[in-house]
Amino acid sequence: MKIFFTVFINSFLIMTLVTPFFAFGFSSYVIKKGDKLSIIAHKLIPGKVWTSSGSLSRLLGMNSQIKNPNLIFPGDVIIYESRKQSEPKVSTIESELPPPKVKATSVVEFQRIGKFEFTPFYRFVSLDLKDLNTGETATLASRYNLGIGLNYVQCWQENFQTNIAFNLSTINFQPPSDSAKQLHPLSQFQSGLNLGATYKFNNSFEIGPSIGIQQELFGRSITTNKITTDIVAIPSLGAKVSYDIKHLTPFTVGVTATAELKLAGKADDYQIRQGEYFGGGIYLKQKAQPDRLNLKTEIGFYMRNQGTSLVNQSEKSIILSLKVY
Repeated sequence: MKIFFTVFINSFLIMTLVTPFFAFGFSSYVIKKGDKLSIIAHKLIPGKVWTSSGSLSRLLGMNSQIKNPNLIFPGDVIIYESRKQSEPKVSTIESELPPPKVKATSVVEFQRIGKFEFTPFYRFVSLDLKDLNTGETATLASRYNLGIGLNYVQCWQENFQTNIAFNLSTINFQPPSDSAKQLHPLSQFQSGLNLGATYKFNNSFEIGPSIGIQQELFGRSITTNKITTDIVAIPSLGAKVSYDIKHLTPFTVGVTATAELKLAGKADDYQIRQGEYFGGGIYLKQKAQPDRLNLKTEIGFYMRNQGTSLVNQSEKSIILSLKVY
């Protein structure tokens, strides 16, 4: 009798809470293996899918537990506004909605989401040099510095991901500010490899540590008629912070800040001292849409202070990039 009474009370409470919700024209749908949220939205809610007030946006608005449209899992339940209050519930809806035809490899797994990011960039560099032996100084400015970055991102949890990034660039200098001095060489290639992680505290703020090795430009010697530069691979430890300031439709404006510790190293005949690299920028990115290419453009100002046993130097750079992901 006690068990019967307990079941009766629990059933009454469930009916009291759930029945009014569905009485106002809402129904539920159980996500199946292979489902995509955009396809579900198209079939459950009439109208356009990808507009700001389309069916996908309305479905996300009614299901605040979904933080990323790409992260839905079999067995999850979503609610939607029925076209008619008498519209059949889950069982009928599931029979009307055959699962979309997708490859088995495209089924979303919570801890197995990977993607490539492609980032061309342009960088303007200014380098101030002073030779510690001769006392000669020089200022170098890049004519152009074009590069490309390739990044692979692996999402392990909704708010945590790791990445491995490779970059390659070429830098070509203008003639030195002192016309009596000749620069050798006039151009250099640079490359780098970086490992990082990103943790999202919320939809606006994220932070991530990184470790990597990057070929950096150094002054080797300055005389009355010649400037010699060198490229040396330098390991680094760093962190990056990003914050979305304003969410617009369909873009988001935000700021970013970076700080790195450039470790000491050694070239053929000179020592490289420990230095620092830091700066920040502002970005404009599209609101992420599944199954589409998204863009993020960023402009930033950065400084690197790292001298050698031969030359003191300070580097300033402005970087304009366009990420495709």
